[in-house]
This record gives sequence, C-alpha cells and structure tokens, in this order.
Amino acid sequence: FYRGLATGRVSVVAPVAAMVGAVVPVGAGLAFGERPSSLAAVGLLLALVAIALVPGGAAAPGWSRAGMGTMLGVVAGALFGLFFVFLSRTESSAGLWPLVAARAASVLGAVVVGLGIRGRSLRMEGGRLRQVAAVGLADMGANIFFLLAVRSDLLVLVAAISSLYPAVTVVLARVLLDDRIRRWQAVGLTLAAGGVVMIAIG
Repeated sequence: FYRGLATGRVSVVAPVAAMVGAVVPVGAGLAFGERPSSLAAVGLLLALVAIALVPGGAAAPGWSRAGMGTMLGVVAGALFGLFFVFLSRTESSAGLWPLVAARAASVLGAVVVGLGIRGRSLRMEGGRLRQVAAVGLADMGANIFFLLAVRSDLLVLVAAISSLYPAVTVVLARVLLDDRIRRWQAVGLTLAAGGVVMIAIG
C-alpha cells in the first residue's frame, strides 16, 4: 500500500485499495449470514458507491509507474479485506492478542524486505524515525478500533465505514499536496457522509 502511494497518485491508489478492501469483507459478511437493517443497508450501498466515486473517475494509466501504483493498491486492498475478515473471526476472549501477532508478523516482514531492498541497514534519520513512529501508532490505533467495532457490530457495516478512509486521505492530499478534488470526488465525499449517518442510525 505504501509503495503504491509512493509510485501512484494518492487520490487514486487509496480509494482503489479501499474499494477492494471493502468488497472482500462485505461479501464475506453476507456469506456468513449477516443481514443489516434496511436503513443500514441503504447506508452501506451509499458507502460503497462513495468509495467508488472518490477516485474521481481518473483512469489508470496502463503499466506506467503510476499504473503500477494503482495495481499495488488493488493487491493491498485484497490483503486488507482478508485481514479484516480474519480479525472478525477472532474471539472476544482473545483480547488484543490477534493484533499483537499481526504486528509482530508485519514488523518481521518489513525488516526482511527492508534489508533486501537496502542491502545493508534500516537506520533512519531522527526526523524520519519520528514520522514512521507516528504512522505506526496511528495504524495500530485504527486496527484496535476496528477490532473493537467488529466485535460489537456486523462485519459488513464496520468494513464499509472503515473503508471510507480515502475521504480523509483525499482531503489531506488536497491540503498538503495540492492535489485537486474533482467533481465526482466531491459527490463521493458527500455520499460517504450520508452513508455513515444512515449506518449509525440504522
């Protein structure tokens, strides 16, 4: 996912990953027999449409560098979706241990891949290390909140709301990276807000 953001357009890669990451757990939740209320189902539909619209209709530029970033977003989204499904199947009695195991595995994988790419050391400058630590804390916090949410509500609804994160990513890209928000992206952001409200009420 991070490699996709680095090589592609943030406003495209993030929503693509979110869309794929939402479809997998939503499909799994329905297969598990989950049935949201009518109002929540409408909100779920709005959320999925919003995730699809947030990219703004930007076409994937083939197998260029940016296109590869988009493809990495698809792969990341599929893995995110599977991760959400696996978390939803853990018992409440397990506490946060599933996340501890997941983080240990991801750190080990990152070290192995990092050493393979850099070929020598993973040392970073102080400022960069602080940024990475902040990202890690935010990521772990999001995982904790997702785990708590999915243990108290339907996977199809929690996954849909969680996958609306590109709305925030697109807004931040506009503010920090001067990435323009297109008309359809604005529509998607509006539908996302409506979907969240309807799911919360339902």
